[in-house]
Amino acid sequence: MESILFIWTKLKNLTRLEKLLISITLIFFLWQLYFNIYKLTLYFEYKNYLAVQYPDKTFHVKWVTYDPIKGRYYSKALCNEDGIEFHVGGNYDSYLQNKDTKEMRDLIDTCFINEEVKNYTYGIYGDKELQEDDHPQKYNFNVYFNYNMIKDDETLANKSIEIVNILKRNNLEINSISFSSEREGHLIEFLLEQGDINKSANEIRKLIRVKKRDI
Repeated sequence: MESILFIWTKLKNLTRLEKLLISITLIFFLWQLYFNIYKLTLYFEYKNYLAVQYPDKTFHVKWVTYDPIKGRYYSKALCNEDGIEFHVGGNYDSYLQNKDTKEMRDLIDTCFINEEVKNYTYGIYGDKELQEDDHPQKYNFNVYFNYNMIKDDETLANKSIEIVNILKRNNLEINSISFSSEREGHLIEFLLEQGDINKSANEIRKLIRVKKRDI
């Protein structure tokens, strides 16, 4: 009782400014408490969502974050079995998307690990073509050559054939593959689709039509 009276006396003797500052601090504390309790409920919601979606996997879910730009909450998560990092929030997650991306990157790295032509590129990317489950898997690729390393269309065509042949040797069925190269302020691009995959260098050179000055 004496403690309560002591606190009450202290509060009565505070100046108006001190009372205002204490009120603001208390409001901020209560808001933070509510905010973190809400994030705690989301945290367990995300963990439960992943357990239902992927019952054969276990995940480490980090604390909930708020993205003010997108106006949504999410958590970073890690699959303990395969090391895939991804985002989870509400009723969505990017686990399968990130898993496919990593598998595709590892597959491409394996194909070109000891290939000299890789020195001519700064990026080879790919994704799986959507199709029926009973059909052989096909892939779409995008190849970017280093700036000014490919000096002419003949070299571009020959290096492109090398890359196509490497993918074929690794039993990857190509649905489409695009090539991009820059030289002397120009961007050179061309696309090989299924019917173009086995074309000769001279035939490929005729497909190199998109040339525009780099702005």
